[in-house]
Amino acid sequence: MVYSRKNKTLVALFILSVMALTLVLGACTPNNTFVPNTFIPTVESVESNGGVAVRVNATDGDWIYYVNNYQGSDTITNAYTTDIKDGQIIRIKVSDLADLVNMYYDENDDDVVLSISKALYEKAQVVVPYVVATGNTTTTEGEGIFVFGDRLYYRTNNYNLDTQGYAKTEEMLINSCRLNGSDTQTHLVLKDRATAVRLTQVDGKVYAVYTAKEKGTDEHGDEADFTYAYCADLSQENATAVRMSKENQSVSSFRYDEYGFVASYLDKDGALCSFLPGYSQETVLIEKQDNVTFVPVSANNGWIYYTKTSDLLHVDGIYAINAKATNPQEQVVFATSSYLTGTLSATYVAYNNGTENCIAVTATIVPLASPITYDLFVLTQSSSEKDFILPEDSNTLALTLVGVGGENGNVLYYTDSNSYLYTVDLSQNEYEVVKHSNTIPQESSWATYDVCGEYVFLFNSNGDIILTTENKEESGSFISIGLEYIVYEEEEEE
Repeated sequence: MVYSRKNKTLVALFILSVMALTLVLGACTPNNTFVPNTFIPTVESVESNGGVAVRVNATDGDWIYYVNNYQGSDTITNAYTTDIKDGQIIRIKVSDLADLVNMYYDENDDDVVLSISKALYEKAQVVVPYVVATGNTTTTEGEGIFVFGDRLYYRTNNYNLDTQGYAKTEEMLINSCRLNGSDTQTHLVLKDRATAVRLTQVDGKVYAVYTAKEKGTDEHGDEADFTYAYCADLSQENATAVRMSKENQSVSSFRYDEYGFVASYLDKDGALCSFLPGYSQETVLIEKQDNVTFVPVSANNGWIYYTKTSDLLHVDGIYAINAKATNPQEQVVFATSSYLTGTLSATYVAYNNGTENCIAVTATIVPLASPITYDLFVLTQSSSEKDFILPEDSNTLALTLVGVGGENGNVLYYTDSNSYLYTVDLSQNEYEVVKHSNTIPQESSWATYDVCGEYVFLFNSNGDIILTTENKEESGSFISIGLEYIVYEEEEEE
């Protein structure tokens, strides 16, 4: 048996030819309409919502759903057909994926890459024939694919036609389907495909939170652009987005709470505000104060973390406020910059263990050390002691804090200047730093890597979907395999 890979260019030319013929003959149903799969897993839990991959742990077998390469085109033919394209959503059983990874170690296979690709074609399934795409280039917060309940949520180029018969490529749809690809629903139409959207679930309902510009009238009565915060309840098709911020007051410094489902931002006056999906309007947590600037740095489990500055030279400290409290009160995480050497170079990631014991994680330069070192430590509210994750003054690699995630929202993700990915379970009494991968996604500003158990999924610099995992034959190193789903056709041997 001989396999041949279908040429993507020929497929694209064929699609264009079909499009041209359709314009001549009028609208018709394609003869290669996509047919959903039959099996729907019974979900117990979900890992790594958002980004390029999601793991679904089910009573009847675990699955990985992932994006089939980066799709950067806004003019791709986005049809509900069996044609294979970059950006579609694929699924594969975790057990089958493990078999593919084990094939990597087959020393008797002269072309193990081809063997893995063929096996992937036989084992994996297309779930969503539309492409996952976005024009967002501003944030990775909340982007990617999500599983809530028994439905898969994604964003895709608007494939609906305007009055002249052209697809509305400047727009974006937020769709969902069941976990086998059936029952596709459009919940929201975004007029600007560059809009950054956060999806979250609260009390069984799925919400989309985002900001968008609209025309309004300024204080002088002149027309002006304002940036408003919006929320849409996606529990039904064709949802209506509700503006949650004040009219004619732009919001800024928008932050999403990935686990506590609170959006924090500043209004035009400089007040610190929040919005919880399901509420009818925003809440002003702290009114504007003269000569004081609030800067939201992150949010976690309902807590908003922010800095306060009273002049241009230094940060007064890191503060936290619980947006879910009936009477939110400002609390000090650490009060002055004396706790931090090199404050202007410090970065912060909020962390909260579910109690009132707020914790901030900080990476900062210690400029007096030789060579310069970068410390990583935890600061607990009302404590002046640094709880070091890495030994003090020992690390010479610059660190980038990615965020706090994991199933219970207590795992710190960070990278170093060698592009290695690390995780630390903050709930443990002793911190154990785990190295995961030496490849960090570079192609897309919306797509972040995803840690699903022992596997890390990401887009590499070419936009290819890659799985990396620890090399079981060489401690401390990693292997990578490509997971691009392509079609192989059987050819008769001569």
